[in-house]
Amino acid sequence: MSTSQLSTRLPIIPKDFHSSSYVPNASPKKGAIDGNYSFPSGSNLSQRIGTSNTAYPLIPTVEQLTVTNNFNFSGNTMTPTANFNVIKVDLNTKNCTQSVRLNLHYGVSKELGDSSIKYSTVIAPNSNFYRNYPVSNDFFTVSMENESTTSNALVNGKISLSKYTQFNPPIQTQDLADRFIMNNASRITNSFEDDVILGSRVQDVTKESIMGITNSVGVLKKLNWELDDNFDFLSSTSTTVNLISDTESDSGTFFVIRGQLADGTRTSEGVVCNGTSNVTSTNSYSCIDLIDPFFIPGNNVGNIRVNRSTNGKPMCFSQAESGRSTTLSFINDSKAYSIVKTLSLVGHIGLNHETKFRLYRATVDSINNRKVLVFETNIKNGSINQEFKIDQRLIKSERLFGELVSVSATSLGDDTRLTSKVDIVSYFLFDENKVLS
Repeated sequence: MSTSQLSTRLPIIPKDFHSSSYVPNASPKKGAIDGNYSFPSGSNLSQRIGTSNTAYPLIPTVEQLTVTNNFNFSGNTMTPTANFNVIKVDLNTKNCTQSVRLNLHYGVSKELGDSSIKYSTVIAPNSNFYRNYPVSNDFFTVSMENESTTSNALVNGKISLSKYTQFNPPIQTQDLADRFIMNNASRITNSFEDDVILGSRVQDVTKESIMGITNSVGVLKKLNWELDDNFDFLSSTSTTVNLISDTESDSGTFFVIRGQLADGTRTSEGVVCNGTSNVTSTNSYSCIDLIDPFFIPGNNVGNIRVNRSTNGKPMCFSQAESGRSTTLSFINDSKAYSIVKTLSLVGHIGLNHETKFRLYRATVDSINNRKVLVFETNIKNGSINQEFKIDQRLIKSERLFGELVSVSATSLGDDTRLTSKVDIVSYFLFDENKVLS
């Protein structure tokens, strides 16, 4: 018997008990496949995937591709699903240094070029993976993408079709909350947002809170930070930057600074403060959004500034003893889509003054150079303690910043105080083009 016609002996059921939709054999259109069917010949799969390549283990004529868009999919036959209801995938990535993305393609014809990806799952390296996928359409196939840019991947296991299986296995509450899991789980101890805040249960979704603090205002318009200077968030100029404190007590403190490179990539580096003397970065940045004192002593005694090395203009500020950035600015990662969830404003606007608080997102690249108003509110002659729901999406590499603008023709006054906090949730995508456009 050929391996493409394996069968399983099933009990004979009297016709009186047959459903009206009972089909004793697979449709000829799908092929005469019955019982448990494994791919490839035999039952074991061993698929090598080159660096950054895509492999199609169920299509013997296609081993791996470097750029899938340049591949002519026409004429490559997918596998018929016959009268099965579940695709069982049992794999291990013990020989992989980075994650492998598993994609299930479905289509109504055998042509791979006519198919679409319905399920996409990320498999961690050095792990065992098992998943039951529902059958959809008449044909399917599987592709595997090696996320590593430096080493090959070797995936071993088995892919089979089945009629009878448990599709919704339970998971334990303490299990990692994998957002690629397809079954529903009743949660009684915490929520998805709690899992994100914990940081370890949902590893590719993060939540970050940024804060801006303004203690005095001597100009008509300024960023939500302590300085009266303004940084141009539409600037694409990349230069090295200098970190400096206003006290020698910060000498020897290790700081992490995060910023945007010329190509839009967000990255960070470590800098050891030299007190009131400049320390120059290794990278060149067009924008800075984070100053974070790290390790020992783990706090800044004085005010910390990051300035452009070319002209001394400030790019980011950290208030004394804050242990964090106090500039309301954020750079979205180039491999993430983010949601600005909420904005909180607490403070006081000076007597006989009225100000606008504005929140902007900015796109700076080879095509765009513009800012878009996300939120605005007026604060007049008094206090504010309010939270606003924003729900604004940020695409990859976009910038977010806040500013204060005087409505009158005079400065806001030294008695103006305002603290803002923005909560942002970021979804890091292995291949964002397949999920969002």
